[in-house]
Amino acid sequence: MSDVIIDERLAYAIEHRRQLEIRYVMGPQSRGPRVINPHVVFTASTGALSLHAVQVSGFSSSGLDVPAWRSFDLSRVWVIKLLDTTFEVDDDLNLANDLYAEVHLAVGQG
Repeated sequence: MSDVIIDERLAYAIEHRRQLEIRYVMGPQSRGPRVINPHVVFTASTGALSLHAVQVSGFSSSGLDVPAWRSFDLSRVWVIKLLDTTFEVDDDLNLANDLYAEVHLAVGQG
């Protein structure tokens, strides 16, 4: 793993496959909580530290149905709560995906 700082609750959630409740801040406000299955913390090709997760409920500005894969800029993610519920690794996870310029933490790596 590289020398990036990852929120302890996020790291725990990925390592132990626990759901998280988050807020994703866009502009001056967030639009309601989201429940996610966090899978990968990575550096995107833009250089942004990012989270790839399956959103299973809550607000979506993109209008996609849930569950759906979402990429989140980690500088905009506020972890509200580590949930007691666990999740299975999504079958569509591909750590060789070009989306991941550099993987820092992923489910199933530990």
